[in-house]
Amino acid sequence: MTVSATLQCGTTIIGNLLDGGRGNDGTWSSHAWITTDNPPFCWGSDPNANTDDISAWSMVRGQSGSEYAQTGYIRKETWTDGFEHFFMAYRDTHMTEQFQSFGISYVGENHKYEQYFNQPRGDIQLWEDSNLLAVTPFNPYGDWTGPWNSEWSGETKDGGDAMPGTLPYPNNTVNFTYVSYEPSIGGSWQQEFSYNLLNSEPQYYYYASENNYPSEAAFSIWTQGM
Repeated sequence: MTVSATLQCGTTIIGNLLDGGRGNDGTWSSHAWITTDNPPFCWGSDPNANTDDISAWSMVRGQSGSEYAQTGYIRKETWTDGFEHFFMAYRDTHMTEQFQSFGISYVGENHKYEQYFNQPRGDIQLWEDSNLLAVTPFNPYGDWTGPWNSEWSGETKDGGDAMPGTLPYPNNTVNFTYVSYEPSIGGSWQQEFSYNLLNSEPQYYYYASENNYPSEAAFSIWTQGM
């Protein structure tokens, strides 16, 4: 399945738009391997260009949009070094988003991003490879609206943002591989083969998504019309 865009770069859209995959309800932890890309920003005439960012991530989330924990990489338009950086973010209904960026993730690297629910401790641990980036200060069990699910995506804040990955396909795509979740607390990890390709507003997208890994739980995203 491929979803292509109909609008060009620089189209202003308010809200969070996503491209990637979402797992089915009933997960406690989530992870994926994600390749790093460093595309140009897609500004056009977008008046909100100074808020643009480029990101790709793995997430575990409640049913509310204010309940999530994620790790991945990000580059903000306001940053001057021009590199993607590892990041973590989390939120529940009792706080605003907590965000922190870390070291550089270079083009072509492939990292594992994991959000692990530790029931005995009552928190979610946020990992990049073997590096523990943060631990949530709240216990989402009983706090978040269930059932939880997993999400593996690239995100845009508005239409001027650039999606990781560039044409031509498939040489420069951002690949999400071994997309996995934990269906029971403390149980075995399972690859998510029945994820739903996530395109919250397909008519606005200038990028695409395709399941081109039939033997494993994986997909690619890339920018259209750069």
